[in-house]
Amino acid sequence: MKMNQKDWKSKVVLDTCVILRFFLGEEGADNVNELLKQIEAGDVKGYVSVLTITELIVILSREEKGLDNSDERVLWRCLDYLFKTLIVVPVSVDIAILGAKYKLEYAKAGIKGKRGLSYVDGIIAGTAERLGSILLTYDPEFDGIDEINVISPDKF
Repeated sequence: MKMNQKDWKSKVVLDTCVILRFFLGEEGADNVNELLKQIEAGDVKGYVSVLTITELIVILSREEKGLDNSDERVLWRCLDYLFKTLIVVPVSVDIAILGAKYKLEYAKAGIKGKRGLSYVDGIIAGTAERLGSILLTYDPEFDGIDEINVISPDKF
């Protein structure tokens, strides 16, 4: 369901990569910071899928990310912020069905030269559709999804 421009800025689902960029200080972190300020001020309602929590723990705990025991604080700071600032959306039956639809429809390798959606990305897309919100992501695997508004936080 596409929303008109007047409505789409009021609710956003943040993909995991958006949160990671901010907390790891990667490229685009300044734009994410501005977005989070809007959420904190109540100008924008921010959501994440409950599966984002799983992804954050797994990704931030990987040794190849270069995090040692002292950097575990990044993970806990990230999760603490997420729970205090964003609305965590559980995976309901309808979101699970929408997620499966996206996984099946957009998982084919080679679509626009991309690897396709993972199960988690399918659920995140389903969450955005169910909430009638925009999906903010830097992940090119969401390119070409017509059922929801997908944009980069840099363009929000």
